[in-house]
Amino acid sequence: MVKLTHKIFLKNPRMNQSKLPITKISETVFNRLNQSNDVINNTNNNTTNNNNNNNNNNNNTNNKNNINYLLKPINEINENKILNDPSNENGLKQLFYEINKYYNNFGSKLIFFSLIGSESFNLNIESSDQDFFGVYECDIDQILSFESYYYNRIPIQVFQNNNSNNSLQKDRDRDNIINPNETIIHLKPDITIHEIRHFSKLLLLGNPKLIEPLFIENFCSSSQSWLDLIKNRKLNFYTITCLTHYYSTVKVLYFDIKSIFENDKKQNEKQQNEKQQQQQQQQQQQQQQNEKSLNDRKSIFKKSYHIIRLLIEMNDIINYKDIRIYLPNQSEERKLLMKIREGEEIDIQSCFELVQSKYLEFESKFNELKKNSTNDSLIKLNSARALHVLNDWVVDIRRNSIENSNNLNSFKKYKFENENHHDESNNSFKIAMDLMNKNNIKGTLIYFGPSGSHLHGLQDDDHNDENSNDNEKIDWIGIYAAPTDDIVSLFPPALKHDSSGFIMQSNEHIGINLNPAPDRPNNQNKKDSFSKGIILYELKYALQLIVNCSYRVLECVFMSSNQVLNNHPFKNKFYITDAWKDFINQVLINDNNNNKTFSKLSNSNLIQQYWGLAKGISMKNSTIFKMVKSNLLRKKDDAITIAEEDLVTDDSISKNLFFLNYLLIQCNTILNGIVFNENNTIINSPNNEILLKEKEIPSIFIDKQSKDYQFLMSLKHNKLNKLSIIQSLIIDSDSILEEIRIKLDTLKKIQRIDLVEFETIKLLNSFYNKVRKSL
Repeated sequence: MVKLTHKIFLKNPRMNQSKLPITKISETVFNRLNQSNDVINNTNNNTTNNNNNNNNNNNNTNNKNNINYLLKPINEINENKILNDPSNENGLKQLFYEINKYYNNFGSKLIFFSLIGSESFNLNIESSDQDFFGVYECDIDQILSFESYYYNRIPIQVFQNNNSNNSLQKDRDRDNIINPNETIIHLKPDITIHEIRHFSKLLLLGNPKLIEPLFIENFCSSSQSWLDLIKNRKLNFYTITCLTHYYSTVKVLYFDIKSIFENDKKQNEKQQNEKQQQQQQQQQQQQQQNEKSLNDRKSIFKKSYHIIRLLIEMNDIINYKDIRIYLPNQSEERKLLMKIREGEEIDIQSCFELVQSKYLEFESKFNELKKNSTNDSLIKLNSARALHVLNDWVVDIRRNSIENSNNLNSFKKYKFENENHHDESNNSFKIAMDLMNKNNIKGTLIYFGPSGSHLHGLQDDDHNDENSNDNEKIDWIGIYAAPTDDIVSLFPPALKHDSSGFIMQSNEHIGINLNPAPDRPNNQNKKDSFSKGIILYELKYALQLIVNCSYRVLECVFMSSNQVLNNHPFKNKFYITDAWKDFINQVLINDNNNNKTFSKLSNSNLIQQYWGLAKGISMKNSTIFKMVKSNLLRKKDDAITIAEEDLVTDDSISKNLFFLNYLLIQCNTILNGIVFNENNTIINSPNNEILLKEKEIPSIFIDKQSKDYQFLMSLKHNKLNKLSIIQSLIIDSDSILEEIRIKLDTLKKIQRIDLVEFETIKLLNSFYNKVRKSL
């Protein structure tokens, strides 16, 4: 067997690097490369034998199971055929698992795989090639992994195998970007396989290439799950959406043929009217016209063949009959189609007239059907039914795989009970549940607690009582886990809710009417850094924000440290479950001797987030200050000088400085202990090596006795409002920003953003998987 080596690259728009080998991304997936090379092990239990398979075929082909169909030398087989006997189910199975192994798609299970195209219709000619279509179930651990979700958001380029030199090349003729966990497209031989969830989405659109496999009974290998799906295939999938897609396909082909036919007719008339041409020119033009006519002739007959075949299927749908895939040799439909395809017993004009009459006849029926769309005797038009049927089908397959997964009983499931002994009354839980019930959120609360000033201990004095019930003045952040069945369904849950009523839908959202997710209002695209009230994140999105170093979500993580929580004045307002506690123990390290907490999540990416936000506020503040100073100048009688004692009445500058200096304090806390030399190069020392791996977490709670607290509160209440002081503070903050930038640039050379993200994703993966299997 020829061993093929290749790389698939992915693009990440958030990285400076344009290409990153996928082999460096998913250790979970690529550790499976050492699995057995037997591509059809343990598959007989997952599939059922086809009625059309001859039992002798199995014995005749057992000695050929070691053939690599994807790499068969061209000179040994028919160039257009990959399987000599497509009725042999073992050969189909082997080809299916071979294509999955070829693209490192390990752990996939066969749902359906078949021969498609002209040979499956019994309309093939000598030059016909073989095409294959399949549906598979991705490994359940990959489906439930955060790693898979995070990287699946990044588009991956399509590659093809040209089979002539056993090498992979980028398909320059295709612009579409696909996800290999959703679809694999292999060229030469033409093989397309879809993951069940993506297949279901495509099937809802009614594409003929997705509808036809539901009626294939020959040359296929089907699992019990597939047989369950097609039991009521007409009732569930004969919809107006399906018929409309068929009609649109035929309409495009029809007008294409019409254009070719009319252009050819005009060209012939033009030639007949031409006179007095030289003999040589006539011969050259005639040769060119003959070549063009030959190509047009082939195109017209081929497209006409496809139109008539699709019209036959459309009539079957309208008459509520099974679509006829395999046409017997003596059938009138096959005779007509072969006559058109070969183009020997019919001329172009007769062919076009036949197509035109058939097309117009069906168009009339289709328009009449749409007018009487409530008539169930003709066709079942309820697309919502198909959506729910497919959703239940996908969820049942996923749930069955979860229940039968090898490691389901190897860990203790989470109970999702509150483990914060300070919160005996569960007031926080009640606040969160009120919003979840109001927004009809299905899910299990994992974490809920104060955010903003109350989290940092920088709230106003009238909110200092830890037993205060004035919860409306507190900003909250919560994290909940949607039911696992919803996560794997065709109706993915919303990513975010807040107390204003805003709901951020997943980009994979499917409406009952098959419409995509609604556009997000522009006023809701503001960063969560400035959001007020209650924000609830679904777990998957919350972890994504952690990878992206959203400081407000990360501060919820750091707040949950025992050392921080036990000393917090509002410790009774945090709802912390056993699941969240287990997560905290994985990502935080407590230094009890020095009363400090360290974490891998406290990294250069987080410093970048703090610094970037601070830089934006600084630029905004400088602009406001210039305007204030200009206004003061205009108010002076001499219009020459401004006294240093002049007061700045605009408190927005002071409040901006309050937030800006809080962010700078956090940057310096993370950088604390890392030793830089005079050139801002990190000194190579044992202590630095440790701090580069796990840094001290930011100062979540600012002690009231500290100088930082006094300084920040004076800014918050606009007590430092003299012009000279404000100007000095702006200059000082800009200077600190520049110092931090230089250190951050040095740190990022050691801690690459993409590698930090990769480490974070690995850290979150097991926790996410365990939560999903616990629900």
